[in-house]
Amino acid sequence: MKEIGKVKDYNGYYGTIVNEEGKEYILLNKELVDNEPVGIYDAVSYVPESYSNDEVEENIARFVKKIEKKR
Repeated sequence: MKEIGKVKDYNGYYGTIVNEEGKEYILLNKELVDNEPVGIYDAVSYVPESYSNDEVEENIARFVKKIEKKR
């Protein structure tokens, strides 16, 4: 199920997305669906995915797409 969040930080390769509940997801350049660049404070849609093992738990944003603002 897709979620909506805002880009908290992004350096062109990786960054962080924060959803409405304040949960953070890792944003990776390879997960961008369109070739359109995203920037800080951009609204994006994504599919949340969690990875965990005994030592690490990570939340990753997959299939990230920038949401265009209607003019």
